[in-house]
Amino acid sequence: IERFFGINGNPATSVKRMFISSLPWSPLFPSLSTASAYQADTTAVNTIQSGLPAWFDATYPALAGRLKYVDMLTYFGGFQAPASLFASADASNPSPAGQYTMGNGWASGALQLLR
Repeated sequence: IERFFGINGNPATSVKRMFISSLPWSPLFPSLSTASAYQADTTAVNTIQSGLPAWFDATYPALAGRLKYVDMLTYFGGFQAPASLFASADASNPSPAGQYTMGNGWASGALQLLR
């Protein structure tokens, strides 16, 4: 994040605002029978990611509000995400319906930054 914004000793950039997003949950990865074993890890990572805007605002108050978080896990239905949102060939990339859902989430992030 500091590198993207060109702060804290990083070379200057033209980035003014950005959002980060959690990952959606694929009920098919690595397999339906073992997916639940990874839910705790996914929850921990998403908790860290969701706290990054607050850390950024507190650490760089002059830039407060320029980093937003999009909860893609929720957009995809949490841990009950329908398999139809994922490509059956690899079980981790979005299907066309999943791409539409992801696009809506990213648009939400962009709109937060434009307000």
